[in-house]
Amino acid sequence: MKTPMRSASRTWPNDYLLGFYVGNHMVSATPALKHAYDQLDAREMVKQLADIGVDYIAMYACDGLTWHYATELPPGHLSPFHRGRDFFGEVADECARQGLGFVGACAGGVQALLQTHPEWCHYHPTVAPGSHTAWCMNTGFGDYFRQVIEELARRYPLNGIFVDGLTFGDVLCCRECAERFKEAVGVAPPTVRDMSSPLYRVFRAWSYRELARQLRELRDVVASVQPGATFTHNCFLFYQDDLHETAEAVSYPYNDPGIGIRSKKHGLDRVPVLASVYQAITRGGNRFRLLADQMVNPYPSVVQPEAYAAVTATILARGGAAEPGCFLDHHGRLSTTAVAVAGAAIALERERQPWSAEGEPVRFAGLYLSQTTHDFYAGGNFDARYMDEFRGAHLMLQQEHLPCDALTLRDLPRLAEYPVVFLPNAVCLGDPEIEAFRGYVSAGGTLVSSYRTSLCDEWGDPRGDFGLGELFGVHYTGEKLEPAAKRPLLLVLPEGAFDCEPWEDRAAVLPQTALLCTVRPGAEALARVHDFYRRSPEIPDLYGPHCFMKEEPAGPAIVVNRFGRGRSVYVAAKVFSAYLHSGIAVLRRAVCRDMIREEIRGKLLLKLRAPESVEMMPWAQADRSRILVHLVNLQSAPGRMPISEAGTPDPQRVLPVHGLELETLFKSGDIRSAVLQPAGEVLSMVERDGRAVITIPRLHIHEIVELNLAEGACPVYPNSHRRLEYPRLDLRKRVQEWLATNPSDYDPNAEGYCKFDQWPSPAPGK
Repeated sequence: MKTPMRSASRTWPNDYLLGFYVGNHMVSATPALKHAYDQLDAREMVKQLADIGVDYIAMYACDGLTWHYATELPPGHLSPFHRGRDFFGEVADECARQGLGFVGACAGGVQALLQTHPEWCHYHPTVAPGSHTAWCMNTGFGDYFRQVIEELARRYPLNGIFVDGLTFGDVLCCRECAERFKEAVGVAPPTVRDMSSPLYRVFRAWSYRELARQLRELRDVVASVQPGATFTHNCFLFYQDDLHETAEAVSYPYNDPGIGIRSKKHGLDRVPVLASVYQAITRGGNRFRLLADQMVNPYPSVVQPEAYAAVTATILARGGAAEPGCFLDHHGRLSTTAVAVAGAAIALERERQPWSAEGEPVRFAGLYLSQTTHDFYAGGNFDARYMDEFRGAHLMLQQEHLPCDALTLRDLPRLAEYPVVFLPNAVCLGDPEIEAFRGYVSAGGTLVSSYRTSLCDEWGDPRGDFGLGELFGVHYTGEKLEPAAKRPLLLVLPEGAFDCEPWEDRAAVLPQTALLCTVRPGAEALARVHDFYRRSPEIPDLYGPHCFMKEEPAGPAIVVNRFGRGRSVYVAAKVFSAYLHSGIAVLRRAVCRDMIREEIRGKLLLKLRAPESVEMMPWAQADRSRILVHLVNLQSAPGRMPISEAGTPDPQRVLPVHGLELETLFKSGDIRSAVLQPAGEVLSMVERDGRAVITIPRLHIHEIVELNLAEGACPVYPNSHRRLEYPRLDLRKRVQEWLATNPSDYDPNAEGYCKFDQWPSPAPGK
């Protein structure tokens, strides 16, 4: 076994945050790159990356098409493109020689295995034998893949193993999976994707746990062969892997968000959301990583250095690490442009490492992510039915400069740490969640919810009325309003409760659906939703919403209700999704400013006055009596505006912003000094209305305000990553309840269920 690079002064992986991903897997898939390895120089490539400050390199040992090293396992062969070179081994040895860490990546087995072991894939009798869907770790492939991991860890100086793409093919499963499922829940798995089927939903939840079990086994293999090496998995679908199960099965969470694909669907605007959620599920002190590759994609278009640095900065400001990368070109070289872009970002962040995002996030707003809503309500339409609402709420809070932490089931016991908690269309909530939110509000918390929140239980079954209706102060009528073409709904904001600029229309356009509700006694509707009469055909060019708005409102839009010592703000419309797609500032201010004035005034520790493009992420370090306020300027970064697949405009520069103010709840005597890092500039500070106000003269891309506090002034927060019990779905109980209630729904001999005798026999010798 070769020993990986070790340093007496640094510890893997948290002291090696500046990595680079070499996309050598594209050589096998692209005939135009068949001569790439002829001129490739491992020593020169590693030196090229070391020169820009890279801490480690990641590259493929096996990419699913071919091997990039001389494996001894059958059907061992290198791609003919390699000309017999063990390029993977050359780079691994060169990294050790030049003092860099090295991570080997594997994407399952090579396609040649399909010829001898077609039964190693997920499939069922409705799929032709040998059809490649996905490798299954429960077949003989699991033993084979563990041998691959052992071989890599034994032969090469690896700091870590990265596995790409192990997943379940929806209802596709092998004989072994079907048997495991039946053993776990008592019945055979379904063969039809039907979100209305309780059994399909159980299978989906089971597949997450099964994948996590397989990942834990691989993690243990790596630890036994190469002690100290890390193991991680690319949750490339992100929201389709159970957050808790996956996070606990790997050394640190890792994700490929497809940064280079700049569109509304897969754009850079997702990176802050990904970073927030991954920060929430990170365990054990190891920082999460986001792959920031494809900087040259499409190839004629390059993300400019300053814009790219701003994107990587937002990952680092949330306690993670960005991993830039690019593909090899047909000359066997890394793109000099891509390396230069990565180098600029690495230089910027290395300078800021002494003030890295460590400690505990300063608490204010919690943003609840409902995994069951994503799975059992959204179905396959994840964005439109759920994630757009979650992302829109995140964007609202981000642009209002309100510190925001993503919360999950694991965080239910610590809701009280947050003055405000947001539930953006969290449709599927179980009884433990309902009770947790009731207790939170009753004890004095503020809950902001939207649309169908709590209308279903944790399995997606309708409740008939809101599970949190007593908190919301509304009843569900079963009806809704739909905007039509050129006829959006209007959310009318009366004076007094809502602040609008003199030039702004208090009838805010709402291009999203709203529920029709009735207000319960004691609750108050502060805003109402109106729909339109049909427009007059004689004046098609006239755009005057008030001319065609029904005078009588259709129903309440924003309802406030006192409950115990706290209160609830319920929005009947998909207001967060509307903001994500339309950017109407009145909607953002109504929900994230006007409705939580009390909390902002009395409980917001740090209030930033800055343009919307500036993100604020403050970290409290009580042991050092300081708060680090990370400020990132994404003003000119791609993803700030909707752009089509065909048009990918790239900014040349990130424009600095000037004259920012940071108002604190501290008195000036509580702050010993306020310094802008890494420049070391002492910031001016005055006391205004009993609060210390700090002026930040200029913010370019990523700066940190270091607040050095008097002894005892720094807030002390409980460890957000401490292990807490959370309610897990009981799969067997769910199946038993379903069979007891609807026994005629399950016929193991009918179509739609696995028939164990229809699978081909395993290959000889398995």
